[in-house]
Amino acid sequence: MNMTTEWFSSARLGERYCRIKTDGRPDVYVFPKNMSNTYALCAVHYGSVDRSYCLEDGEPIVLPDGIAHFLEHKMFTQPDGTDAFDRFSALGADANAYTAYDRTVYLFNCTSDFDKSFATLLDMVTHPYFTAQSVKKEQGIIAQEIGMYDDDPDSVCYINMLRALYPNHPLSTNVCGTVKSIARITPELLYDCHRVFYNPSNMVIIVCGAVDEKRVAELVEQNYAPTGVLSFRSCVPRDNDSPAQKSITQCMQVAMPLFVMGFKERQTDADPVTRQRRDVLASILERMLFSTSGTLYNNLYDAGMITSPLSCGRLAEEDYAYTELCGSAKDANAVCEYIISHINNIRKSGLSKDDFVRCKRKRLGDAISRFDSTEEIANSLIGYAFDGLDILDDINVIQSVTFDELCGLFETMYLEQDTAVSFVLPTVK
Repeated sequence: MNMTTEWFSSARLGERYCRIKTDGRPDVYVFPKNMSNTYALCAVHYGSVDRSYCLEDGEPIVLPDGIAHFLEHKMFTQPDGTDAFDRFSALGADANAYTAYDRTVYLFNCTSDFDKSFATLLDMVTHPYFTAQSVKKEQGIIAQEIGMYDDDPDSVCYINMLRALYPNHPLSTNVCGTVKSIARITPELLYDCHRVFYNPSNMVIIVCGAVDEKRVAELVEQNYAPTGVLSFRSCVPRDNDSPAQKSITQCMQVAMPLFVMGFKERQTDADPVTRQRRDVLASILERMLFSTSGTLYNNLYDAGMITSPLSCGRLAEEDYAYTELCGSAKDANAVCEYIISHINNIRKSGLSKDDFVRCKRKRLGDAISRFDSTEEIANSLIGYAFDGLDILDDINVIQSVTFDELCGLFETMYLEQDTAVSFVLPTVK
């Protein structure tokens, strides 16, 4: 076996991990941690936004919405008729999987029998099995799941925000797809997607816990047959236009109005190193503006406009980036108007350097504390692995960002013209 092992380390953190490369297999990351549990995952750089692809210089092949999520569900069905979940349970491992906009992840957590659980994971992701009958059955199951999301006010509020920000982008469609789109899924389409996206160059394997990297490499060699690397290109569209709608309102059975504000970033970064630095700055700025220790939250709380913290998150990839701010309030529209006004006032008065220093320290603390959890390490490492970055270098990036950089970023973020709001209001009886 042609194998190379490269180690990454941080003397300051006292942490180290390695990347193992072998021909015809995914890169394997092993992060030794002397803890009671071991956490392992296989991540595919394939999510709900990847709804078309090109093989070499061929024409785009368009896929039904929701097929990445559908494939995730069906990968647990084994050719012998068993379910991989049952196999993990019999070994005492807690297994799960999820599909996001940019990835599909299969994972397990265990305290014993790691070798057998890891072999089960590798066997599962490399041996798809689909029949017309099983696909039809799954269509009914996922149709019910879609119906649950359609009846969930939080989900509806969030999707409507994305529809306002990205009307012509896969982001605006539920990760599960629609009942109409999944009806088009066939075993042949699933096999094609597995062949294209589940190829070694588009996957990573990550293990964190009390494991030996040589043993992990042996298990991969024994349970993952090498395959040829397929040349393909995912055709994720760009949408850097202003939001198509400023607001979307829907009435549902809720006790108090919900809102999700979406702040679209029309500038995106193709370079992973640039994107990493921007991510760090954006996380510090987010804390300065929206945390419970900030002026905005305390003003809204003291005025009785909100009674619980605002929930904030950001998603940034090569082709899209946005921040969402979620909450509930009796007068949701007034709260959103106040938030816009507050941000505009800060643009005039300027950001506080003292707040920057404080929030930068907190960001550094968060980055260090994630190394206390095998789950946090493994899941955080996925994005760095996809981008070819070193997770331990994040500390250096956080320390190096400056207040002037932050002010420059603020000039391009949270702009009123790039903001859309989704409301879910109580149904009028």
